[in-house]
Amino acid sequence: MRLLFSVALIPLCYGFSRTILEIVFRLNVSSEVDSPWMYFVAGFISYLALQAIFFKPVFMYVFGHELTHALAGIISGSKIRAFNVKRDSGSVVLSDVNVFVTLAPYFIPIYTIVLLVAHAIFIIPRGYFLFLLGMTVSFHTALNVFAISQGQSDIRRYGRFFSIVVVYIANCLVSGALLCIFFPVSLTEFMKKSANHSVEGVYLAWGLITTIIQR
Repeated sequence: MRLLFSVALIPLCYGFSRTILEIVFRLNVSSEVDSPWMYFVAGFISYLALQAIFFKPVFMYVFGHELTHALAGIISGSKIRAFNVKRDSGSVVLSDVNVFVTLAPYFIPIYTIVLLVAHAIFIIPRGYFLFLLGMTVSFHTALNVFAISQGQSDIRRYGRFFSIVVVYIANCLVSGALLCIFFPVSLTEFMKKSANHSVEGVYLAWGLITTIIQR
């Protein structure tokens, strides 16, 4: 059942992906060097460069990962029975878990949320804030890709394919929200384009299936 559900969601993955790529391309073309978008891009690329040249901040990632599990558990009504974080591993024992609790760290950028809270309290200058926003999003993306590639048990719990599809769509929604909040992108534009491209994805998938059957 999960496999069929995951396959049915693939056109949605296509729709969100194409929409985000189109928006990012438009922002890259239309933005000036000192525009808010370019500050964000600079932060995103800077983190990738730091990780590639120096090291992966694994402990920081593990702490944020387990903290997100714990917070998701609290939101879901679970009780925290144990919380352990080591240099390159960690665990949280909860009274109950579900799909949201298990997969939350892979689509909730916890350090981005920390930055947003800090910005709300201290009012970080816009350029610095957007640069740091880019860094936290890049951190979330790069280290989650790394973690998933290592065969995380969280991803295997409900099936690898199902988990990756759900996480991918959730990250697309988070990315869309950030684009709509901080850059000249309207929610209506994002949702309408995503819906249209998802329908295109259905037709493309159906055409591919028909071609395979005919062969």
